[in-house]
Amino acid sequence: MERDAIKWNSLTRNGKKYYFSTKGSSYPDVIDGILSGNIPGLIELRPDEMPDLREVMIEYGQRSMERAIGDDWKLVKLVLSRMSMDEILNTFYEKSMALSLLTGKQEPMNVFFRSLAESGDAAMITLGNTGLDLISRREELSQQIQDRAAKIMPNATRIIGTDTACQLLAHFGSMERLAMCKSSSIQMAGAERSLFMSKTKKIRGPKYGLIYRSPVVSGAKPARRGTIARKLSNVLSICFRADCAGRIMSQEEIDNLQKKIR
Repeated sequence: MERDAIKWNSLTRNGKKYYFSTKGSSYPDVIDGILSGNIPGLIELRPDEMPDLREVMIEYGQRSMERAIGDDWKLVKLVLSRMSMDEILNTFYEKSMALSLLTGKQEPMNVFFRSLAESGDAAMITLGNTGLDLISRREELSQQIQDRAAKIMPNATRIIGTDTACQLLAHFGSMERLAMCKSSSIQMAGAERSLFMSKTKKIRGPKYGLIYRSPVVSGAKPARRGTIARKLSNVLSICFRADCAGRIMSQEEIDNLQKKIR
């Protein structure tokens, strides 16, 4: 067996060439089997039709890429896209607010765009319908992000909510990186620039970053926010590691962690 030479479509054994028999399987499946050490069935005769090597490798490369890209990577891209939608919608709203002089309604955003859509001017109707459609699409995407986040980060979302957990995931780029970082990195995520300036200019540095979005931190007294942020980051470090490992904590465990924060 040491002298056996495996090529992409055949195997030479003891000086005799045998061809792989796919038996209904696709050639990417055959390649996966060979890489795993499973040699497919062999036939002595050359097959009537030989596959196109280029097409097989393209298909195999696409399959490998899909396996490499995890659900957390997709969630990161969705969160970044939603953030871009927020920027676009806020800019569109800001540029259109001058028309509130004609409609008499300015806030909230959906009421303003609805007032444009119900006006008699064709251009204002177009702007209003566009704004309402953007709001509707953003809400749909937010719901889809919330559903995905509950599956990918079931522990962290129960501690800090979907929005803050997704912001942290987007900041670090993947669940693996998020699970491997220290609790202090989670605490200061999003405030790196301020932290760097405090070190270089020797001024008082920040005590928290993105986790300030959590009501646990933002709703606390200013003197207590730093301490609560540190406790929260310690708890989140545990939760993210459990999420990365695929372990869903019981509600009792989540309650015990929340007691440590308070």
